[in-house]
Amino acid sequence: ADILTIVIDRATAASHALVTAVSGKRVRVYGLYIRSAGTVTVTFEDDDGTNLTGPLDFAARESLTWTPITNGQGGWLPYLVTQQGDGFNMLLGGAVQISGTLWYSQED
Repeated sequence: ADILTIVIDRATAASHALVTAVSGKRVRVYGLYIRSAGTVTVTFEDDDGTNLTGPLDFAARESLTWTPITNGQGGWLPYLVTQQGDGFNMLLGGAVQISGTLWYSQED
């Protein structure tokens, strides 16, 4: 699968679509780097609101890194996978700037 990247740049208390749903495809998250400008809770979810992580608490200037991991056979192991046909969202519990990068694929 081709690994794609997007920039994360969000600052409102809401569920933010990071990867839009594609019919018949799953979003597989292979890597992530985010940094919080202030104290906030971040939850990763699919686009129908199903949590893929529990709430992650961040202090000001705290970061989270999920380094891409190889499966040892030329492929990659995902950290998170949505259901088929679902997008990938980031829910911010407050109006705090979150910046970073997401590495993902969309495949069957």
